[in-house]
Amino acid sequence: MLFVQLGLSHSIHHRGQLSTYLRPMGAKVPSIYGESYDAREAREKAAKS
Repeated sequence: MLFVQLGLSHSIHHRGQLSTYLRPMGAKVPSIYGESYDAREAREKAAKS
């Protein structure tokens, strides 16, 4: 059970790193844990058009 918990924590940590590094580079952050801020902005912009 400890191995599974360690693996999950490790995965969550690296997903957070991914989102932290992508945004300053100007890339859009993918929907990792549901809708991301970038995805919501794109959806709202498309709805206004």
